[in-house]
Amino acid sequence: MLKTASKLVSASQLITPISLAGDVTLSTGNLVIGTSGKGVDFSITTHPAGMTSELLADYEEGTWTPVLTFGTTNQTITIPLATYVKVGKSVTINMQITYAAKVSSGRVFITGLPFAKEAGGTIPLLAGCPAGTVTTLAAIFYNVDGGGTTLNFAEQAGDINSASLAASGSLFCSGTYFV
Repeated sequence: MLKTASKLVSASQLITPISLAGDVTLSTGNLVIGTSGKGVDFSITTHPAGMTSELLADYEEGTWTPVLTFGTTNQTITIPLATYVKVGKSVTINMQITYAAKVSSGRVFITGLPFAKEAGGTIPLLAGCPAGTVTTLAAIFYNVDGGGTTLNFAEQAGDINSASLAASGSLFCSGTYFV
C-alpha cells in the first residue's frame, strides 16, 4: 500500500501517474525504476534553445581495465586505480598505472575506456606523471578521438613517443568525456 496525500492506495490502483505535494521520503529500500529508458524527469514548461532532453535515465559506476601500449606492443602494468562514473551521457574516469620496464618503443596510448566517446572531434583529458617519468618539458595531456575508446598520450607538439618516458614510471589520467 502507498499513502498518497489523502488516502492509501494499492499498487494495482496506480495505473495513471499520481501527484504528490511536498517531499517524498523512503524510510527503507530504494526507488526502483522498472523500465529501461525511464528515469528522473527534470522537465520545465519551456525548454531553453537547443535542449533536447531533461530525463536522467542512466547512472553507473565501476572499474575498467586500461592497456598501455608503446607502438604496437602492450606493456606489463600494475593498475592501482581505474574507475569511472557515468551519469547520463557524461563519463568521468580516474586512472593510475605503473610500468616497470619499457619493452618496446613507439607512440604511447592506453586502450580500454569503459565507453566510446561520442562521435565528432577530439577532447583532451588531464594527464599527470611523477617527476622523472616524462622527459619532455611541454604540457602533457591525453586526448580521445570521436567514437574512440583510446587515450592518446600527447604534448603540445603532438603524440608522445615512448622515448619521452623514463625506463619505468607511472601515468595518471582524470577527466570527463561524453558518450
